[in-house]
Amino acid sequence: MNDVYNTIRLHVPESIELVLDSCKFVIIQTDKNRLMQILINLLTNAIKHTTHGYIRFGYEIEERNVKFYVSDTGKGIPMEAQEKIFDRFVQLNDATQGIGLGLPICKGLLLKLGGNISVTSEINKGSTFTFTLPLIHRGIKKWD
Repeated sequence: MNDVYNTIRLHVPESIELVLDSCKFVIIQTDKNRLMQILINLLTNAIKHTTHGYIRFGYEIEERNVKFYVSDTGKGIPMEAQEKIFDRFVQLNDATQGIGLGLPICKGLLLKLGGNISVTSEINKGSTFTFTLPLIHRGIKKWD
């Protein structure tokens, strides 16, 4: 998490506070590079769509899963678009910067890692992306 923070903080404008929440130490069996790719993608999206306020990220332990989150005070995503943003080739009508393939790629990576992703958002108040990974991952799936 510190590696992700140090990578992203150089790209955050002064008008946005980047916060890495204090996290309880845990070791999970997963692909570190893919996990970093997912977090960096979500944080980069938050930077694109946030002009002031904060971007906060971290994780929590929930029973047999680790729940990661990235929250921002950005422009938000309309309710009707929230389910579609994880599909490939979706462009929001009023998007000044495209959603691109980043979110569908994150979803695909998480499915391969045994996890899932979701979003909650409110227009002009921000978004929170959460994804879970199992604490214990049995079996290794090959990357296509």
